[in-house]
Amino acid sequence: MSESEQQSGHVPDGHAAEPPLCVLLVDAAPTVAESLSAALDAVDRPVELVVERTTDDALDRLRSTELHCVVAGHDEGGVDGLSLLNTVRDTGYEVPFVLFPAAGSERLASRAISAGVTDYVSRSGEGSYADLAERVATLAGKSRPGAAIRGPEGAVREMYEVVSDRQRSFERKIDALLEVGQEVLGTDYATLSHVRGDEYVFEAVRAPDDTIEVGDTLPLSATSCERVVTTERTLVVEDIGTDPELSQRMGYTDWGISCYLGAPVFADEEVYGTFCFYDDTPRRREFAPWQVTVVDLMGRWVSYELERQRTKERLGALDDLNQVSREVTASVVEQSSREEIERTVCETLVDSEAYALAWVAEASVGGDATVRAAASGDGFLADAGDGSFEGVTVDTLADTGGDDPEPERLGPTDRALRTGEMVVVDDAYDRPGETAWRVRPREHEFRSVAAVPIRHDETLYAVLTVYAERPSAFSGEEGAVVRHLGEMVGHAIAATDRKRAQLRDEVVELEFRIEGLLSKYGVPPTDEPVRFDRVVSLDEDFLLFGGAPESERGTVEALVERTPQFEDLTVESRDGGGMRFQLHVSEASVFTTATALGGRLTAATVDDDALRLVVELPLNVDAKEVSRRVTEAAPSATVLAKRQTTRREPSAGGGRPAALDELTEKQRNALETAYRAGFFEWPRERTGESIASALEVSPPTFHQHLRIAQGKVFDTVFDERAGDGG
Repeated sequence: MSESEQQSGHVPDGHAAEPPLCVLLVDAAPTVAESLSAALDAVDRPVELVVERTTDDALDRLRSTELHCVVAGHDEGGVDGLSLLNTVRDTGYEVPFVLFPAAGSERLASRAISAGVTDYVSRSGEGSYADLAERVATLAGKSRPGAAIRGPEGAVREMYEVVSDRQRSFERKIDALLEVGQEVLGTDYATLSHVRGDEYVFEAVRAPDDTIEVGDTLPLSATSCERVVTTERTLVVEDIGTDPELSQRMGYTDWGISCYLGAPVFADEEVYGTFCFYDDTPRRREFAPWQVTVVDLMGRWVSYELERQRTKERLGALDDLNQVSREVTASVVEQSSREEIERTVCETLVDSEAYALAWVAEASVGGDATVRAAASGDGFLADAGDGSFEGVTVDTLADTGGDDPEPERLGPTDRALRTGEMVVVDDAYDRPGETAWRVRPREHEFRSVAAVPIRHDETLYAVLTVYAERPSAFSGEEGAVVRHLGEMVGHAIAATDRKRAQLRDEVVELEFRIEGLLSKYGVPPTDEPVRFDRVVSLDEDFLLFGGAPESERGTVEALVERTPQFEDLTVESRDGGGMRFQLHVSEASVFTTATALGGRLTAATVDDDALRLVVELPLNVDAKEVSRRVTEAAPSATVLAKRQTTRREPSAGGGRPAALDELTEKQRNALETAYRAGFFEWPRERTGESIASALEVSPPTFHQHLRIAQGKVFDTVFDERAGDGG
């Protein structure tokens, strides 16, 4: 049993709730303990003094007690404080250590400094005890409770307790390991970093101030970690000022980082980052070999966990891709349109959380790519303005001044469009990218990209581009499944096109008569017919177009004013005493029911006080449901006729114009709204800005949709004429 004793120091006023500082005194003379205890009573901080008589007992105390400071005497025939100091430092304990020799000398002081002593006080009477007490209280007050008192066994034990705790998340385990490392090494700073190209990103931070925060970035070349990354080995530097190369870096010259111990972290057999500890003062002694081993073990565990997480993410992504495949198949069975299939693919990929952004683009005039469908998570497409992504043009030559670039300078989407082959980028930071919506990998944490051709036989429809926050997300089996997904979407589009061609001209026509339409709202009957001839579907409401004699302007205005669903009437007079009008319909009505369900309005005429309504429905739309909704909106409605017929829309071949089949819904809406609003008349009756406002999109988006729609229509018309010999 050790000859130890415990002497409680005085608790000053105002410090009763403050935990006492624990100070170990190692000295064989009882009078030293009594004098120091009395001196500690006078300091402005509660201190608990623990006394051991031998160095062996002192080392046992170090291993079992959280200490703030050690005071050791040095006396021939008594305690060898210098030997104890060497043992403490060699073992890796960084607790403040004060040597208090019975007879001091310059030689002893020099040897103590070399051994890593924190302070040195010569014993020269009662005054020296007061000086010692003040210094001890100051040093102990700055020491973190329990900091740096663990030896190798304790450090490894704490590491195991952290990593085996199933209740802690990965992030909490990282923070706990950083704290253990700080205490083992006695450093103020501890970080987990991630290297992105030439950038150094702080992913986890423990620091005494807020000068470093999670998410901060630095040039990798400014840090000592760069050497760890390039050599893929642990770096140990007790005094960076003595390293000719590291001492020239900004980390030392500007931030004062003076000692460093860091291990590489690996993922997918590449350096992910570093797990490192550093301080702004040089170390007096070398890092002990066991301390380096502890940091190595921490780095290896982090590497293992990152690899395990990525494997789990890959398996989850494969499950998600299988779900996407099932939904694409269901879309074909349900006779969905090409637009719905493309939208389903993008939305399902992003909803899976395995991917951050997905979009489908097709080649357009000028060599650019036009986005047909897109979906993203967490606001990645916030720069798209009004959120209308379809029709946005990707300037794929933006980074090359418009010249035809070399293949390696192209973005993945453009390369896939040009070559018809799948393009995979394992690290998007090192690749030029598309400029759509100013989407840039560095801004949005994208790590890998796959551009997958959507094709069937020799036809390349478009390219599906998928972004993931994981590096190398599309290598191995996941890449093969994504490639197969592109093929499946191509088959689905081809099947949909075949079905659409078969059903293109065959429709079901429903004719309704609704009595009392005007009198219901207190509007006088018409003297001449008022017709409603087209409905354009917007995101949440509709545009309704019509025409009437100028003499019925008052009737139209009164109907719009008194009908709750109608608003924002615009009237344009025409030559010959007629007028055209446009209005917003904010919710379902008899005019918009068929359009909302996939049909279209072909004729609607108000004559006297009755409405004659004719709608066309594709064969796959439930006519009974349309009838039910019309009668629900207008209880007086009666069905006059139901017949299967051909479309009323004329064309050179007698069926639906092929040019319109090439347009997306929003492109057709832009073209038809512009046409019916008089945008193509001379002089122009409506501006592009007013039409964009009616369509609830920005003017640039409207003009983008309109330009692409015009180009497709002209392409089809002129191609047909060339084929006919015209």
